[in-house]
Amino acid sequence: KIQYFKFLDVFGYEDKINRTRSFFGAIISVATFCLLCVALNQALMNIKDGYSSQSIHTHGLAEIPYKMPTIGITLSRDLQKHPYLNYNDSWARVTFHHRTIYESDKNKAKPRIKKNLGTTKCQIQTHPNVFLNAYCPENGLGEIQGEYASKVYEFIQIALQPCYAYEEEMKKQGKTCEDRQVIDDTFLKNYGGISLFIKDHINQNQTAWYSKAYTTFEESSWIGTEVFFTPTNYTRYGVFGDAETEKHYLTYKSFYQRRGPHNEKEYLKYYLRVDGKSKEIDEVLFGFSGSVEMVGGTW
Repeated sequence: KIQYFKFLDVFGYEDKINRTRSFFGAIISVATFCLLCVALNQALMNIKDGYSSQSIHTHGLAEIPYKMPTIGITLSRDLQKHPYLNYNDSWARVTFHHRTIYESDKNKAKPRIKKNLGTTKCQIQTHPNVFLNAYCPENGLGEIQGEYASKVYEFIQIALQPCYAYEEEMKKQGKTCEDRQVIDDTFLKNYGGISLFIKDHINQNQTAWYSKAYTTFEESSWIGTEVFFTPTNYTRYGVFGDAETEKHYLTYKSFYQRRGPHNEKEYLKYYLRVDGKSKEIDEVLFGFSGSVEMVGGTW
């Protein structure tokens, strides 16, 4: 019965085959062998040089929280000519808050959470050996996720407030504010504004400071600027096809502004939130499967 097993051999052949060889056939065979050597050598060089290919896929709203990149707020244009305005609460201050909204405010058992992130002095390197004084959150911005319709919506709120908006706090500390009219004239009647600097990703390994959302003060308007960040998932696959590196980060996407009547609480606000789309980047290093494809394609 075992002898019948050989009928499963799909690679059967005849024992006596007449084969004709020629000089031209020998040349083709040698050329083919040389091409295969070249292909194999190139495949090995690709592996040595870390050659890779990338594919980018766009998906919907991310379902997990992402850590915010490092940011800073600077006074810009004419306001930079007045260094005494920096970090001077008697004129104005910059506040950072982490906001959380649960179930679109429909569940009274889960009220909104507003966490003060504190404000500290920092410097931003815009060019080699060029630094700007800036306002930064004391311990980072934490994570953000979702949108208002999500079960959990987390975003960052940044506000620039004139001193008269928190004058009572200043009095409790034994401090005073500058004259209200002088404050308004300085901030609203000059060509000045603030810049939102983001240490944004150039690629999955490098970051650099960029001014992404410059805002000019307007005397008669309150300005709200919504800044969107794209959740990005990066995966790098090694020479044997295994996932050797995974990173999750946010990259700046865009911003838009809306205006309202000027009020006494703040001149403007930034709202930092995730974009409605997320991005997946797969980088595949040239490896074993690529080598097989290159040599096989050459053959």
